[in-house]
Amino acid sequence: MSKNNKKGFTIVELVIVIAIIAILAAVLIPTFSNVIKRANESADIQAVRNMNTYLAIEDARKGGLTISDVYAVLGAQGLSVKDYKPLYDSMIRMTTA
Repeated sequence: MSKNNKKGFTIVELVIVIAIIAILAAVLIPTFSNVIKRANESADIQAVRNMNTYLAIEDARKGGLTISDVYAVLGAQGLSVKDYKPLYDSMIRMTTA
């Protein structure tokens, strides 16, 4: 008598696993996209808060900041106002509208 001990997966099992992976991907991709958008929005809000903090400290110390003072203060903190691009897509639309 000969035993047939083939080990492996059948095509049906492979198709089922691929279908399950596809369903999980379809559910999780929009979730990850939303998480990235919220993280970018949070990063932009924090950047603006930092800028406001630096300007408030300098204004309290010096008083009456001019626009060149604003650029100098933020530049000293490593923030480039001219080159700053918001990460959150809706913020870009709001600032250009």
